[in-house]
Amino acid sequence: MQLPPMYSAIKVNGKKLYEYARNGQTADIPEREIEVYAISLISFENNEIEFEVKVSKGTYIRTLCEDIAKALGTVGFMAKLQRTIVDRFKIEDSYTFEQIEKGNYKLWTMEEIFKELPKLELNDRKRELFLNGVMLTFEVEEGVYNIYSSGKYIGLGTVRNNLLKRDIVE
Repeated sequence: MQLPPMYSAIKVNGKKLYEYARNGQTADIPEREIEVYAISLISFENNEIEFEVKVSKGTYIRTLCEDIAKALGTVGFMAKLQRTIVDRFKIEDSYTFEQIEKGNYKLWTMEEIFKELPKLELNDRKRELFLNGVMLTFEVEEGVYNIYSSGKYIGLGTVRNNLLKRDIVE
């Protein structure tokens, strides 16, 4: 179980925790279940610990660092964070500023980024309404969908209460 930091975007009573913190207020923060799948010590020099960790979604690394320090009977803070993988996006697939400046890069399309989401196909009339921001009735499972019309990718939409709302249009 992990207690999220006060400066986080988690909502309590409809208000983000960082809003409470900025106003000098406190809130009753519920603990969240997280998983640490793997943790490896890389170095331990001059009271500085460097480690690599693989964790579940929703884990606050800054809080994990503080918890590790507390377990060691001391205090600690996070000095540096490098994310090496988020979902299927890996750091080795990223580009340096020099590569970008030289034009040696490939931009991913929205369709490629969100390819694992389910698809909804719109006819011409519904496509027009969707692009104009009109919510459309769809009796499908709630969630985020890739939206297509005539086989062409349009963007993302979210279905809640059988209503499709436009999120992002390519």
